[in-house]
Amino acid sequence: CPTSGGAWDTRFCCQRCQEEFQLRSSQTYMRSRVLEAEQGVCQHCGLHAHELFLKVRDAPPSQRKEMLENTWLAQLSLKQLNEMIRAPVEGHFWQVDHIRPVYKGGGQCSLDNLQTLCTVCHRSRTAQQARERSQMRKSVKASKVASDITRFFIRK
Repeated sequence: CPTSGGAWDTRFCCQRCQEEFQLRSSQTYMRSRVLEAEQGVCQHCGLHAHELFLKVRDAPPSQRKEMLENTWLAQLSLKQLNEMIRAPVEGHFWQVDHIRPVYKGGGQCSLDNLQTLCTVCHRSRTAQQARERSQMRKSVKASKVASDITRFFIRK
C-alpha cells in the first residue's frame, strides 16, 4: 500500500488499510458497514429487519407485540419476543453473518464475505452449520477408528 502524506500521524499507511483493519477487528464498525451496504434487509428471506427494528423501537410498548406478531419473527421463542417488546435493540432483529463460515476459513474477512440475516434466518443457518460441524467431527472420529482397525489386517 503506498504511504500517504500523513503516515507519521496515523498507525495506517492509507485509508484503505485503516478500513480493512477496522472491518476485521471491530464488530461495531463491521455492523455499520454491512448496514450501510444492505440497509438491514435479510439476504435470505428479504425481511426489512432494520426498518422493522426502527418501527418497533419507536412504537409505544403497547403496540409492539402486535407489530411483531404479524412478521416472520413471530416464530422466535417467547423469551426473545418479550425482550424485543420490552427493550428492542438492533441485535434482536438482525445479525451480520459470514457467508463462508468462520469454521471453514471465513473469519477475519472483508465486506464481501458478510451479509445481513434476520434473527430467524440466522438462527436457522447457525443450527445447520452446527449440524455440519458435528457431522464433520463424527467423520473424523470414524476415519480414525477405521485406520486403527486396518492395522489388524496387515501382515508383519
